[in-house]
Amino acid sequence: DVWIHAVSVGEVNAAAPLITAFQKQQPRWRILITTTTPTGLDQVNLSLGNRVTHCYLPIDHPIFIARFLRTISPRLLIIMERELWPNIIHGCHKRSIPVVIANARLSQRSCHRYARILPLMRPALAIVSTIAAQTEADRNRLMTLGAHPDRVMTTGNIKYDVTVPTKMKDTARSMRQDWGSHRLIIVAGSTHEGEEAVLLDILDPLRQHYPGLLLILAPRHPERFDAVFHLVRDRGFNTHRHSDGYTVVPPSAEVHLRDSMGELPLLYAAADVAIVGGSLIEIKGIGGHNLLEPCAVATPVVFGRYITDFLEIGHNIVKRKAGIQVHDLNELSDTLKKLLNDDALRSRMGANGIQVIKENRGATQRTLELCIPLIESDLLSREHKDASS
Repeated sequence: DVWIHAVSVGEVNAAAPLITAFQKQQPRWRILITTTTPTGLDQVNLSLGNRVTHCYLPIDHPIFIARFLRTISPRLLIIMERELWPNIIHGCHKRSIPVVIANARLSQRSCHRYARILPLMRPALAIVSTIAAQTEADRNRLMTLGAHPDRVMTTGNIKYDVTVPTKMKDTARSMRQDWGSHRLIIVAGSTHEGEEAVLLDILDPLRQHYPGLLLILAPRHPERFDAVFHLVRDRGFNTHRHSDGYTVVPPSAEVHLRDSMGELPLLYAAADVAIVGGSLIEIKGIGGHNLLEPCAVATPVVFGRYITDFLEIGHNIVKRKAGIQVHDLNELSDTLKKLLNDDALRSRMGANGIQVIKENRGATQRTLELCIPLIESDLLSREHKDASS
């Protein structure tokens, strides 16, 4: 009934609240989710399980797309965030399958890139049924590429509709005991190559002020786990690896490598301070990662300057004093010292993070209200055709 394309981990996480909302309203609807990366598949299995069917997205070529659409025959396609595939959009339009771009975001950089192939993008965007844009800036950029103004709505960011399992606090408290309940803990999540080295550069000076300090590293991509382990060990830090099978982190450990997937919200919930990777150094194709995950569990968040994909969220977090943006290594070190020194400050920032989430909820419902009429219209159209034949 509904085909959702979510390219990788971030898009799968954004799709999850929408899928939950669909299934509450129409529990019998069948949902297919496609991804393009193995980590995307892993996230589908972790967060959605057997609630959906998964397969990889076919190559964006008319022959393959036609075969795929004949096989699944969806009533609606929802593309998450910014994956614009012209042959898929045209293939759906040819078969009268409505297309929605949900939680749509388009940075200035991406807008310039798509503008280079405007003759390809403009016809595709012009036939999209509805676009649910995160912000007015996203809406305006999409319209400059050819989206019809009447079909682009500003609905907000679905990522604000994050839900935290009721038992997470208890699980986080238990995890904290395993790490060392009296130690200060920094969790650096979704880190990329080069960022771990930056964090290790400031770890020794920080540990001089806070001898028991433990740094938890959770790299973004599983294929980098071994490389990160060797980097930390070669830099001379006493390192504990989660996959070694020992739950309790020994007091002598200075760095704990969390070489597992799907645990970030829990790790953030057990931390004193969270650092969100993909933002500390400039990385081609990466514009930051989800800054709201620490906020949702009342943990103050620190992030770098490279957040082109999360500018609006980053602005809200800084404005409401739920987190701090840093611009260089010295600022990162000073900020961490400031937070680790002040329990009350961390508590206030955590409470502010919860408030940021509460104030910006609702995008999922607004997006659902755009999608449901398209499916119902398609159903009526099919019933009419069947009756006529």
